[in-house]
Order: sequence, then C-alpha cells, then structure tokens
Amino acid sequence: MHLRRLVSSLQEKIALTSITEGMEVCLPGFQSLQERFEKLYPHAQFVTQKFNDLIHLATAESDDSTLQVLQGKVARQHPEGGLVADCSALFSTAN
Repeated sequence: MHLRRLVSSLQEKIALTSITEGMEVCLPGFQSLQERFEKLYPHAQFVTQKFNDLIHLATAESDDSTLQVLQGKVARQHPEGGLVADCSALFSTAN
C-alpha cells in the first residue's frame, strides 16, 4: 500500500511538472500554476455564464438546433468542472 501511494505521488508530481512547463510556454509571466489558475478561472466562469445565457435564449426561442449544439458543447465541458475542485484541493495542500 505504501508503494502504491509513493508511485501515485510521483505520478502526480510528474504530471504537475509537465502541466507547469506547458503552461509556461502558453501563458508566460506567471509565478506559479496556482497564480495561472486564479487568473484564468474567473474567465472560465464568465464563458460558462455566456453559454448558459445562450442556452436560456435558445430555449426561450424554441431554437432546437442551436440548443442541441450548445448542449453538446456544455456536455463536453462538464467533466472539467471536477478539475476545479481537484486544483483547489491540490493548491490548498501545497500551501
């Protein structure tokens, strides 16, 4: 059991290092992954709200084809919602 936790911990650190290196290329100028998350998360919330507004409008207008497209995009994004909690937990344990 101890070995499994060690391997899991190493995998998480390697994955986090890879993410951090990739983020530095895409989003330079931040001091940490947490800083990037804190800066980008409000934008993600803004975009989500705009999707929700469009879904509400498409529903009100009975625009079924637009509603299907929007719901498909939201369904693909839904699993990412769990990542927010995971990231928040990771940052709180790191500090």
